[in-house]
Amino acid sequence: MSHPTVSVIMPNYNHAKFLPYALEGILAQSYRPFEIIIIDDGSTDNSLEVIKSFAEKHSLIQVFVNEQNRGVVYTLNRGIDLAKGDYLLMAAADDFVLPEFLERSMKILAAHPQAGLSICHSMVQRDSGEFVRQLSVFLANESCYFSSHELAELGRTKGFSVGNQVNGVVVKKAALTEIGEPANYLLPSLKSACDFFAMNVIGFRYGVCYVPESLAIFRKTTGSYSSSCKAFRDEVVKDIFDLLVSPKYSDVLSKFQKSGIIYYFETAVLRVVMSNFSKYRGFLRLAVMRTILLNVVREVVWGALPESVHDKYLAMKDKFLTSVAH
Repeated sequence: MSHPTVSVIMPNYNHAKFLPYALEGILAQSYRPFEIIIIDDGSTDNSLEVIKSFAEKHSLIQVFVNEQNRGVVYTLNRGIDLAKGDYLLMAAADDFVLPEFLERSMKILAAHPQAGLSICHSMVQRDSGEFVRQLSVFLANESCYFSSHELAELGRTKGFSVGNQVNGVVVKKAALTEIGEPANYLLPSLKSACDFFAMNVIGFRYGVCYVPESLAIFRKTTGSYSSSCKAFRDEVVKDIFDLLVSPKYSDVLSKFQKSGIIYYFETAVLRVVMSNFSKYRGFLRLAVMRTILLNVVREVVWGALPESVHDKYLAMKDKFLTSVAH
């Protein structure tokens, strides 16, 4: 019986410095990917030179070039259309995955083929090369499957959601292509929240597999795409609400509302709900309001502290969570 295949999609824009690091991580996987699709999005550095040097040595790598800079969402959608694998890893050109990432992810997905995706923990690495563990939600001691109903309950009780960092996610292509239309699976109008929406829709439809290990590395940089989209949060939240109340997503609406994970967008949720209370009131539950207000207070306090304090706190928090989980 053949193993499910995995296509790796890697959009790149001016990441020549990090590309070797990212590609070596993919090529070192103990579970061999079916293909590695790299799409350069109009880079002005020597990215293409780096990509082609790897492609000459590794037949798995396919190289594509956008005729001009089109942005990461467009580029990912192009990669999804090109991919032939059963599952997809959307890998950032400046991030990294550890050698057993695909093997651990595909093992639990094979045991639960009904699942729409698998997720693991990620570590955060600063530009300086220093590692700082992100705040992780430990859900179990061993790899397991959570049904869509269990996932909604985990959102309600632990604030757990899927899709904020897709470098730690392996997603079933068939489930992802249900979200939109060709060349538009990750919805551009949702900007940096397009993966948050897509992955949580998939989770609430099919359930998720969970690997309680740090197998992916996320690079924290200034001026990232996600940070540049914060000014559009009200528009994004309104678009998400309009999608969820439409017939196409009626099957997951109640799970989004029950989970309360929309708190991720903080005060934008309050503003959008109040702009059309009769239409959006189902999203504004007491627990959501409480979480939003607590997060705002935390952000103010957190922002006033130096990064050295952030790092020490995260390290202590992660050590504590790991000891509790084991």
